Amino acid sequence: MELLEYQVKEWFRTIGIPVLPSQKIDHPTDLKRLKIRYPIVLKSQVHAGERAKAGGVRFAETTIDAIAAAQNIFNLPILGELPEVLLAEAKYNAEQEFFLAVVLDTAVCRPILLGCKEADIDWESAGKKMQHVV
Repeated sequence: MELLEYQVKEWFRTIGIPVLPSQKIDHPTDLKRLKIRYPIVLKSQVHAGERAKAGGVRFAETTIDAIAAAQNIFNLPILGELPEVLLAEAKYNAEQEFFLAVVLDTAVCRPILLGCKEADIDWESAGKKMQHVV
């Protein structure tokens, strides 16, 4: 099962794991009814890594900026995939970030938990390059 970021955050929220305020965006005009405060981050929801490098992550300070950014992101294919939805999330300033992914090791048919300090990493390639640690 491949989940998109917004789906994982909805799941985390339901089981009590804290996440930043966010909202699924189906169309740029949904931003007129945004329930979170600006500034925000708009994120393309596609099954691909390196979304920011491809232009699929944008910051917006106002509704007008957000709608323009959303229109661009909705029309931006990332690795050949156009997003059907975007994630609008509260922007925050963190001193340090850490990113996690769970990938399937097909050689042993088990999940692997990966972590990294960089956001745009190709998690599948990283999983293949990692040595197995017990």
